[in-house]
Amino acid sequence: LSRKGHKVELIDSFYNEKKYFNGLLQYSPKVIIVSTTFILNKKSLISLVNEIRSRTNAKIIVGGPFVYSSYLLFKKIVDKKYDTESPKEDFLFISGNNNPDVDLFIVSRGGLTILSGVLDRLKFDGEINNFPNTARWDGNKYVFSKRIEETLNTEDISIAWSEIPRRFFSSNVVNIQASVGCPYKCEFCNFVKERQFTFIKPLDSLINEIKEISSIGVKYVRFVDDNFRLGKPDLNEVCERLVSEGINIYWMSFLRASTLEKRDLNLPKKAGCMEVQIGIESADVNVLNNMNKKANPAMYKKIINELLQIIELRIFARA
Repeated sequence: LSRKGHKVELIDSFYNEKKYFNGLLQYSPKVIIVSTTFILNKKSLISLVNEIRSRTNAKIIVGGPFVYSSYLLFKKIVDKKYDTESPKEDFLFISGNNNPDVDLFIVSRGGLTILSGVLDRLKFDGEINNFPNTARWDGNKYVFSKRIEETLNTEDISIAWSEIPRRFFSSNVVNIQASVGCPYKCEFCNFVKERQFTFIKPLDSLINEIKEISSIGVKYVRFVDDNFRLGKPDLNEVCERLVSEGINIYWMSFLRASTLEKRDLNLPKKAGCMEVQIGIESADVNVLNNMNKKANPAMYKKIINELLQIIELRIFARA
């Protein structure tokens, strides 16, 4: 948003930073934007919005995963085989009861371009109800604007880390997205799988971000991809770049076991990898097939044994 010309201040945790939030209100902000990444039900959102409303008359715009998940559930109302009755008071849009006092919902898995357009309009006190992929409560019902297809690009998931206030790095750990989405279709997974929101950050952009984080003094990076770089077979290249660039960080990530096949597993260790999390789910070939896991027990065994050997080498080297 800053790159798009908006003056933005960040609150990491509203309830832990109320004093800082109250101090920002002296500048009379036009908009309070609420991300729902860590909001899991309507009651929590209502509580947060009410606290904000008690302090300011600024517009409140809400977006993020909880809003989008609520919309997907709302669309299921027409499916008689799908239970939308039980969770209706926990999610948005389905029930007309206890609606959060929000001026606009951004109903999107991305939504940054739409949000920026809304902020541009609000600079001049313009009307904001006609933006696509949004929703609002009109006093009687939720009104949804027209839906348009959105895509992600590098700018959407790249962050200018040097512009982030230093207090955000107090834990010495930074979360980074190297990709968005997941191309696999495991039967048990309830993640939203939309092809237009599957995106891999270009390697140069990723390396530049990590270098920027390292220059700030951060030592640990957690890649929050559902599946590191969508399982793209360039793990060796990523690790080689981290080593050749002399980037001094430790990192961890979710990885599919198949991503590690035919790879030099000493390279991640050399490049600072301290943890990989692998979803095994089962060692039974029939169960794996039924889950559409695209894996087999023999491959799992091979990869796990190779990783254990590297761990033993690491422990031995430090003994």
